[in-house]
Amino acid sequence: MQSLYTDDLLYLIYGVMDMPLYRTIKGKRIEGFKNIVDVEDKIAVDIPINIIINDEVFTTIYATPNDLYDLAVGFLLCEGLIDNYDDIRRIVVDDSNIRIDIDQELFSEIKKRYKIARLILTSCGALDDYIKKIGKLEPVKSSYSIHLGQIYSLIRTMNNVSINYKEYMALHTAAIFEDLSLKVVSSDVNRHITIDKVIGKAVQKNVDFDKSILITSGRLSADMILKAGRMGIPIGISLRGPLFSGIYMAMELSMTCIALTHGKGFTIYTSPERITS
Repeated sequence: MQSLYTDDLLYLIYGVMDMPLYRTIKGKRIEGFKNIVDVEDKIAVDIPINIIINDEVFTTIYATPNDLYDLAVGFLLCEGLIDNYDDIRRIVVDDSNIRIDIDQELFSEIKKRYKIARLILTSCGALDDYIKKIGKLEPVKSSYSIHLGQIYSLIRTMNNVSINYKEYMALHTAAIFEDLSLKVVSSDVNRHITIDKVIGKAVQKNVDFDKSILITSGRLSADMILKAGRMGIPIGISLRGPLFSGIYMAMELSMTCIALTHGKGFTIYTSPERITS
């Protein structure tokens, strides 16, 4: 079966299923405008992945070639295409193609809704317009709360987990903690796709999202908060600085949004009632 990536040497050598997460690339690093050092960096691999639903190419996304089954599950749920994991009849990962079977009537309805969403995501309209076009947003109803000190503990755990991925340049990491216990971890070059993957894993492990916390190494944007909010996750933490769109979406969803500020601790931007002192 021909892939979109057949012209790429990596694909010809490995195939998607056997492709490493990184390639070692030689380069010359400039240090202090004077020293030139020969280096070998581990560069994260990303390839185009076709998501095919009921034998139709639904979309193509660039992602790291691992956890593609989890990516499929998370993508369908996080994008609001399906309501339940049970709506999926079958998922087959076939090189760079993820083949998904769902009810045809459901798929016909999805195509109508997703076409509208795609138009909005590629436009430059106001954030208010984006939210309105998504449709009715159900607020996160969970009353789950954690102590201020527990946030530091979660961040330390996340930093330890991220060490395993830091040697691969440009990889993002996301994790879900259920009632303060680490349940699932995923990585990808795309911080948005990382959320799909980690939620896909969590769904398959029957994680209780009402008592869960999402932590990501990337900035939390509106669509990432929306993915978590759709699953009912009450608290999202970014190890990077905040994005306005993410804070705005968290406010709309009554979700607690927290972001680290290097050297200055962290800031709770929305729904602070879930954080006790």
